[in-house]
Amino acid sequence: MIAQLSKLVKKVGEQQKELILEFSQQLNQHNELIEKAMEKQERMEQKINRIETRLMDKEIYHYKENQEKVQQRKQSEIQRRRQREDERKHSEQMHNQYQQQMQQQQNQSQQESQIKRKDLQIQVEDEKEQEHDQQQQLEVNHQDHLPVQEHEEDGFESCDEDDSHRVYEKTGDPLEDYYLQINTIKVKENRKYIREGMVAMHELMELIKPDGWLFEKTYNKVDLYVREGNKTLVAFRGEARFDYPPDVVIEFLRNIDLRVMWDGQNFESINKVKDFGMETYIYYVRLKQQWPLGNRDLLLLFQGWQSEDGTIYLASKLTQHPDHPEIPKIIRVDTRSGSYAIEPLNEGKCCKMTYITEFDFRGSIPRYIIQKAGQASYIDSMGKLRKLLDKLHPDQKYNP
Repeated sequence: MIAQLSKLVKKVGEQQKELILEFSQQLNQHNELIEKAMEKQERMEQKINRIETRLMDKEIYHYKENQEKVQQRKQSEIQRRRQREDERKHSEQMHNQYQQQMQQQQNQSQQESQIKRKDLQIQVEDEKEQEHDQQQQLEVNHQDHLPVQEHEEDGFESCDEDDSHRVYEKTGDPLEDYYLQINTIKVKENRKYIREGMVAMHELMELIKPDGWLFEKTYNKVDLYVREGNKTLVAFRGEARFDYPPDVVIEFLRNIDLRVMWDGQNFESINKVKDFGMETYIYYVRLKQQWPLGNRDLLLLFQGWQSEDGTIYLASKLTQHPDHPEIPKIIRVDTRSGSYAIEPLNEGKCCKMTYITEFDFRGSIPRYIIQKAGQASYIDSMGKLRKLLDKLHPDQKYNP
C-alpha cells in the first residue's frame, strides 16, 4: 500500500514538473514574441523619424534655395535702382549745368547792354539831367519798397492755414495712441479694414486674460485650456514656451514659406491678398479636404502690434472683401479669433507663445470632435515648429 502511494506521489511530481516546464517554455515564447514586437515597433518609429527628417531637410533645402534666389533678385533690383538713380542724377546735373550756362550768358548780355546804355546816357546828358534822373530814381525806389513794408506789417494774415497736419492728442494708452496713426492713411478702404483689425486686437486683449479659461491638460510641452461655459463654438487656448527670441518665432508665423513647413498639414494653400498698412493684411486660406469633411476656406484679417514690454500680438478674425466672395460648394469657416501673443522671457532670450482660437466649423460633425482634432493638430504643429527652429536657428537657442 505504501509502495503504491509513493509511486503515485512520484508520478504526480513528474507530471507537475512537466507542466511547469511546458509553462516555462510557453512563457519564454511569449516573451520572445513581445521582444520581437517591440523591436519591430522601434524599427518602425526609427523609419518614420528618418522619413520625417528627410522631408524636413528637403523642405529646408528648398526654402534656403528660394531665399537665396529672392536675395539675388533683391540685389539685382537694388543695382538696377541705383543705376537708374545715378542716370537720373547725371541727367539732372547736366540739365542744371546747361541752365547755369544759359543764365550766365543771359546775365552777361544784360550787363553788356546796361553798360552800353549807361555810356550813351553819359555822352548825351549833362550833369543837371543826370541829377534829375537820380532824384527820380530815388523816388521810384522808395515807391517800390512800400508794398514790401505793407506785406511785412500784414504778418501771417495773408497766409492760408493748412489743416492737413492736425495734431491729435495722445491718450496715454499705447494701443490707442498707436491707432492715432490711422489719420495719416489716405485710402478710405485701408482705414476701414485697419479699424476692423483694431476691433480684433481689442477682442484679443480681452481673450488673453486668464478669466474664463479652464486648464485641461499638458501634452508635449503644450498647456491646453478650454473656454468656460462654451457650448456652441470650437474654442481652446494653447500655451507653449520656446527657447528663442520673440522676433525669431514671429517670423515663422508671418513668413508663408516658413509657415507651411510646420503648419502645412492643415493648408492646401495660403496667400496674402491685401496689404492695408499699419501691419494689417488679408490672407486667403484653402484648407485641405479630409474625409468626411467638405471643402472649406477662410478669409482672415490679420493685424500685428508690439507693446512697450516687447509682447508681440497678432490678431485675426473672419472678414469680407468684394474681391474674394464666398465660392459655391466651399464652406467658409466662421473664425471669431485665431490669434497669437508672443511674450518675451529672460530679457528676450526666450518667449512664451499663447494661441487662442474660436470658430464655427459649420457642418454636421459634433463640436467636441472638431475641437479634439483641432487640439491634436495644434500640438503636432508646435512639435514641428520646435524641430524647425532647432534646424534653422541653432545659434540663437537659449540654453540656461
